[in-house]
Amino acid sequence: KIWQLVITQGIIYGFGSSLFVNISLLVQALWFQKRLGLAIGIISSGAGLGSLIMVPLITSTISKMGISWSFRILAIVYFISTGIGGFLLKPRAEFKPNSKIFDFRMLKDPFLNILNAAGFFIQVGYTVPLLYFPASLKALGYSQTFSTNFIMVYSVTSIIGRLVSGQLADSIKPINILIVCHFITSVAIFTLWLLGKSLAPYAIFFALYGLFGVNFFSLGPSMISARYPIKRVSQANALYFLVLGLSVFIGIPLIGLAFQKLGNRVHFEQIIIISGTCFTISLIFLLILRFSMHKFPLPGE
Repeated sequence: KIWQLVITQGIIYGFGSSLFVNISLLVQALWFQKRLGLAIGIISSGAGLGSLIMVPLITSTISKMGISWSFRILAIVYFISTGIGGFLLKPRAEFKPNSKIFDFRMLKDPFLNILNAAGFFIQVGYTVPLLYFPASLKALGYSQTFSTNFIMVYSVTSIIGRLVSGQLADSIKPINILIVCHFITSVAIFTLWLLGKSLAPYAIFFALYGLFGVNFFSLGPSMISARYPIKRVSQANALYFLVLGLSVFIGIPLIGLAFQKLGNRVHFEQIIIISGTCFTISLIFLLILRFSMHKFPLPGE
């Protein structure tokens, strides 16, 4: 039933996974300084590696064993991987976290406000290809299995993109990398995906989307870790991911409504334009941040 999925896959899974993500981003900031960008890139590339393995696995188990056993297999995989990872996540030295989970005084920092504004729109723009690209590929006449497994193209390129951007972030300002990435992604959405009518432009778009469209989620925390004192990194990340979560909560239903009302669930042009527009708006916020961040005072302890 729907309410069971809301409780398990929505509330419980969302709460548990967000705890693990935030902790993993905090711990690496305790271990790395000079190579912090590469460290975050390696960690975040695990998402691409995971989808590269899990997409064909779950597709196969659904067809052969049904959805119930697919959920059970997912639960077993998550329990083993996060369980082992949880035991291995240790601070480098004694660490006393801040007693507050959220410190809304940090919202007075214009740096975090602008970064969160960019994050809100990038999350909406990022969600559209992730959820609807396989369906748009199927609309070209390809099978459901082919369209779903095509996500592996994104998985491979996203691994490369996160690793390369993380490596570059140790020598180039992450904000400059993000500006280039968002510009390329915006152009790719409005040209290759919106105007494309065959597999070739679609494939090129999805590869570029993996290379350039996902780096905000690794470089954003890298920028936060570089700006804030260690004791406040987790709080800044909490507000950062709170905004991303609100974006998902608001954006996915609105995108679905637009697809249903404007696209009649068969035309993808409207939601593709929404995606490209959101990437463009996030690019504008990143440009504002790039040329004004030197004016912002550094946060204290």
